[in-house]
Amino acid sequence: GTREELLVPIRNLAGTQTATSTLDEANITAVYFSSTVTNGGGGSITVVYNEKVNVTNGATIEVTSDATDFDATAAAQTGVNKAVFTIAAGDVATGDSLTIADQTIGGTIKDNLDTARDSDKAIDISVDGVGPGGSGAHAALVVIA
Repeated sequence: GTREELLVPIRNLAGTQTATSTLDEANITAVYFSSTVTNGGGGSITVVYNEKVNVTNGATIEVTSDATDFDATAAAQTGVNKAVFTIAAGDVATGDSLTIADQTIGGTIKDNLDTARDSDKAIDISVDGVGPGGSGAHAALVVIA
């Protein structure tokens, strides 16, 4: 014969806790140079989270350079799981070798669902680092013309 589907609501499965109180902070799952970095155009760094986050304007990631270290800076971003930090063209020159080291991201990053909860800001490059564009092994990136 035919089968019928029966939907049954069940209440109070979570007890007195809400969904946001049972979730953990957003965690970093990858960090990488988004694409090539050029002398005339700069570039960007992407930090991938396992859930959506809110990033305040001015959050920073330190970039290590064989010339002069500098900060990549984020604009305000809401409800993203890929936070983007901009590398200004004036911070790099052709031939500079850039890397991202272990560090804590500067500024405020909060979970999007529970805005009172701080998101993970600790970068462990041996765990989180991936190659340019989000694939392969993390390595230094050389600025092109």
